[in-house]
Amino acid sequence: MAILNFSDVLKKVGLDPKEVKLIRHALSDKRFRISLMKYF
Repeated sequence: MAILNFSDVLKKVGLDPKEVKLIRHALSDKRFRISLMKYF
């Protein structure tokens, strides 16, 4: 049985896992949406 880690997928497409930031909040969260729009 093979184990697939997200970092393996990132490396496969040429991305450094240390440089990738994951969004872990739902866009339905009002405070998160405000923060997201402020920085992007």
